[in-house]
Amino acid sequence: MQNQRNASGFVSSARRQVLGVAQILPFLYLTLAAAIVFCAAEVHAAAPPTYNSWCEHFDCPTGAPVEGIKNMMLSRGIAIDDANEMPRANTLTSNAICRLIGYRAGTINSIGHFPAAPACANYYIVGYNGTNWYMTGSCIDPNYIANLTCSQPVQCQDGADNDGDGLTDENDPGCSSCLDDNEGDGTSQCQDGADNDGDGAADYPADFSCTSPQDNDETNPKAQCQDGIDNDGDGATDYPADFSCSSRQDNDESNPKSQCQDGIDNDNDGLTDTQDPGCSSNQDNNEGDDVCVPQAPGNVNATDGSSADRVTITWDASSRADSYQVYRISACAQQGGEQMEALGSSVSTTSFEDTTAIPGVVYFYAVQALGRCGASGYSASDSGFRSNGDDGIDNDGDGVSDAREQADGTDACDAGSFQLHLQSPAFTKYNTFLRQWNFLELIASGTKPIQAKVSVYLLSGVVLATRDIYIDAQKQVDVDINAMISTACAQSSYCADLRDIDHSGVVDTYGLVRIDFNDDDAGAVLTGRMSNYRQDRDGNFSFAFAKELRNPTRGITHATSNTYDPQAMGYLVPNWLEVINLDSVARVFQYNLYDQEGRKVLTRSFALPALGEWDIQAGHEIVGISGKVIESVYLTEIIPLDGATKYFATVSRYSSNAKAGVEPDTYNFAFALDGRAGNGATQYVTISNAVGARYLQTNWVEVVNTLPRPVTATLTFRGFDGKTLNTVSQLINAKAQFHFNAGALLPKGESGSVELNCSDRGALIAQSLVYYHDNQKNKVQTAYASQGRIAGRDVQAGSINTFLGMTDQVKLLSTTQGAVTVVAELRTFEANAQVKTTTIRLNGLAAAAASTATGSALATPSDRYGALTIRAGQADVIAAEVLRERITSEGVVDFAFPTVVQ
Repeated sequence: MQNQRNASGFVSSARRQVLGVAQILPFLYLTLAAAIVFCAAEVHAAAPPTYNSWCEHFDCPTGAPVEGIKNMMLSRGIAIDDANEMPRANTLTSNAICRLIGYRAGTINSIGHFPAAPACANYYIVGYNGTNWYMTGSCIDPNYIANLTCSQPVQCQDGADNDGDGLTDENDPGCSSCLDDNEGDGTSQCQDGADNDGDGAADYPADFSCTSPQDNDETNPKAQCQDGIDNDGDGATDYPADFSCSSRQDNDESNPKSQCQDGIDNDNDGLTDTQDPGCSSNQDNNEGDDVCVPQAPGNVNATDGSSADRVTITWDASSRADSYQVYRISACAQQGGEQMEALGSSVSTTSFEDTTAIPGVVYFYAVQALGRCGASGYSASDSGFRSNGDDGIDNDGDGVSDAREQADGTDACDAGSFQLHLQSPAFTKYNTFLRQWNFLELIASGTKPIQAKVSVYLLSGVVLATRDIYIDAQKQVDVDINAMISTACAQSSYCADLRDIDHSGVVDTYGLVRIDFNDDDAGAVLTGRMSNYRQDRDGNFSFAFAKELRNPTRGITHATSNTYDPQAMGYLVPNWLEVINLDSVARVFQYNLYDQEGRKVLTRSFALPALGEWDIQAGHEIVGISGKVIESVYLTEIIPLDGATKYFATVSRYSSNAKAGVEPDTYNFAFALDGRAGNGATQYVTISNAVGARYLQTNWVEVVNTLPRPVTATLTFRGFDGKTLNTVSQLINAKAQFHFNAGALLPKGESGSVELNCSDRGALIAQSLVYYHDNQKNKVQTAYASQGRIAGRDVQAGSINTFLGMTDQVKLLSTTQGAVTVVAELRTFEANAQVKTTTIRLNGLAAAAASTATGSALATPSDRYGALTIRAGQADVIAAEVLRERITSEGVVDFAFPTVVQ
């Protein structure tokens, strides 16, 4: 019986064993007998043999064929009742035949009847009555089985690896014979999880004797370090007696050599190996005596905030030390049970300047002495920190003091877990390329007015334009950054080298926007964002997105990029990592790019001037051997080399409608992902499966591990009513990411949430990616990203905007098991505007939404913007965002983007 496979490599459904009229019954039963005896040796013959070849193979006796058949069956242990009963061509007999040749019962496709003919008068018929085999003396009977088709061979002769262990049929230890229909009830020694030979290692590849997981002998061949032989003739045999053996699985008993047999005068005393009194045997790895090893340094001292530039570590000299290695661990990392890390290279002096320390973070420092005979143990540690000015101790380096985090109820040891209290100066970014409009939205969301100064910088860090802004309490002012640039360029020479490439009337440039404001005034609270819009020549929009106002970041941050064309047309999807130095001095950064599995594919270093910016491709310029862009997803990692560096990083993604090398005229969407520290606190994202007359949605939740070790993320997917749809625990490798199709869990037209948990501090960043697909054309209308966030305070602020034909959806997520009552208050900014209020009650962990569309509780006319206040009565029970959408009269979603409520 031969395996037949189709083009896809799967076993063909046409694979059957056919026993036909031409072979008659003698061949049928010879095949049966042969299968019983020989399938273990050669399960799959090239083709069914003829009757004569079977006779030759089995030494069939001469005479009437039936007697030979009968004797063969008897010799194979098949009892035949000689009672002359009439055979029946029924399923019972046919199933028994199929089983005996290794096919499953109940799979007969056809049973034929042999025609009455004198030619078969001398044939006997062997049949089955449910208990015994029997024979009759004639084949004239019309019930004789003339042909029979059996299908579905048993697992142990079907040619397939049914249990996925790399072994097939009788080569699999799960098969007791070729007639066994369960290939999975056994496994080889080298994959059974047991240390079968008791040598301290189990299975492949840990046990040297295992050549593969399918190897069924875990005992042989033995590695040199467990074979009982002194392979290198040094007087020591196997592990642990022979120094060269690192374990019983080590197959080299000769290397590495210990100091006392390496032929080198390791301690420089003029004596070598066993001639040296320091050697107790040739397995001794210390040719000197103990006094040669230096003592651990004493009196280690680290400065406590005496400098904003560094932590200075000093210690006493140690005799016999040639150099010293300094080690460091943060108080938070020590609390989490992590190990100290070495700082830079060893030094020959007794002091060290740690400039990589993040200001405000408390570290413990220890020193190790290094000498010609080895290294000392660690010294006693001492704590120290770099001054953080008036901001106090900030143990996770997230820019929020431990005292502030304690008041907010967030984790002072998790850099991704904090509530944003926007301080002066605040920052964002502008970009006039691609005909983008840049509107800076500034909202005085507190009880006092805001007095602000807006400064626009060029890439070089030079101030191009400034403007003073006054904002009444609970009011909003939008600043046209494009207009500021145009006016400044007309009045100065700073724009001399800049061009209006896309003929929009504004020079093409990008850079930093800084907002200085009166945050020292109690009640002067500023929120806002930079909103970018790109209008197409037909009046519709390619995209719109927002970048929230931010304070500077310190330490390592991450963001993702994705170069896949969501329309599968091979169009270019540019991803730009934008890094801005927010310090008053130049800074140096390291940039790493990792693929989806966490493998580093790119690393670079670059310097930025004070308040300068550098944009670097985040994967869309990586090409294969064909010269085409490799579509993939990546993780960007930014590491400032000086721990005091203040900066921010963003990955901006643009989905174009042109191939690489062709200037696009239109885009599908664009959005920006803030560079963030990983988070171990509970995070939430909204998910959606909305449908419209011209669109439907897909929604992916992307989860990224930013740590250098694997972590387990647990995601709980919930519907609009808060009921759990699914819970997934996923192990994510270091610097790797996993994407979940969250929209597929939701009924059409509904929304919900995802709760993300991880036990490791500083581990995860996450975002929800929503794509709007045109259900009449093969294209993506738009998309947006909503980054993961922790639950907010009892009072949170946001804004709405109905200009450009936009509507706003206020999305609320309950983050507690109990019911929550939320009061949403909307105050528009025109004269005599009324305050609109709606009360929303959410069941535990449920979602809710309120819209500014006509007829809703927060209905707002066109061309308005206003302040949104969310009051939940208590902290940590609500996460919220406002989604802006522009839908054309044809029902096409022109753009959609979220703005933060915080």
